[in-house]
Amino acid sequence: MAGSAKRGSKCAQCSKDFLKKESSIQCDACNEWFHSACQNVPDDHCDIFGKYDSVKWYCEKCNKSVAKLWNVITQITARQDKLDLEFEKLNKRVQEIDSGQHLRKIDQDLATLRDELNAVKKKTVETDTKVETAIEAKLMEGLENRVDGKVKIVKEDLEEGLEIERRKGNLVLHGVKETLREKPEDDGKEQDREMVEEILRKGLKMDPTRHVEEVFRIGRYDEGKIKDGKIRPIRIKVKSIEGRIEMLKRAKELKNNGFQNVYVAPDLTRKQQLLDKDLRDRLKKLRSEVEEGERNLYRIKSGKIIKNEKGKQETIMYQPSQMINQ
Repeated sequence: MAGSAKRGSKCAQCSKDFLKKESSIQCDACNEWFHSACQNVPDDHCDIFGKYDSVKWYCEKCNKSVAKLWNVITQITARQDKLDLEFEKLNKRVQEIDSGQHLRKIDQDLATLRDELNAVKKKTVETDTKVETAIEAKLMEGLENRVDGKVKIVKEDLEEGLEIERRKGNLVLHGVKETLREKPEDDGKEQDREMVEEILRKGLKMDPTRHVEEVFRIGRYDEGKIKDGKIRPIRIKVKSIEGRIEMLKRAKELKNNGFQNVYVAPDLTRKQQLLDKDLRDRLKKLRSEVEEGERNLYRIKSGKIIKNEKGKQETIMYQPSQMINQ
């Protein structure tokens, strides 16, 4: 569960005190408190564990014990099911065979199976008792919720992967002037395309006819917002991945070619946008905490914040739990 560790307590992993601003989390098995960073648990995940009692969290050590015992229970249950099936088959044979010798042999087999089945059931009862008095009791309480949660996570990850793949052929232009519509039937697409083509020709020195397939504004047209200076971004569907890569490479030339307020970005999903914002916010915070001469040592690379000092290996300063795939 998430929350605040008791004053004076220490992290069970690093043995350091808990500071006020540090996020902490308690194992639902051993009841020990940990820094969420020590257990690689993102802060927003800690909020979920604290909000819902049915969602359980176990530290890395307890989680391994739970997995082992759960595997034993699964094997015993499978063995019991198999014995029940064999017992049923033999019972059926007894009814069909009208031979005394066969019946005696089957009776012996049945007796052996009964003994073995009773032994397995006894072992199952003993194991269940241990489970109820140890960590597994807590696992059983939240098992259904955890399974549903896993299924939901897998589904969300699959949908996210498909959405990322679908957006790979797109780019987003921010800061492209949006004009008011003179007629209700005017959708503004023609003017938007003309401006995008001009940006490519003059700003990026690229032929728009070779690279641009579709151009459309993101979001609903709102005359009031346009008058207030709130401009909707433009999504571009490019004709090739190579063209998309080249446009991103040349994006820095826009300012030098008369388009100071326009910038190009990948077409990110909502989840990627949140991760990207988190990275940029953390980079800004890191740079604010060091001297001015050291600020340029920190930068974002491959979905993580690194520190790159001359002559030294790159040091990873922060990496979110899920990477951004651009």
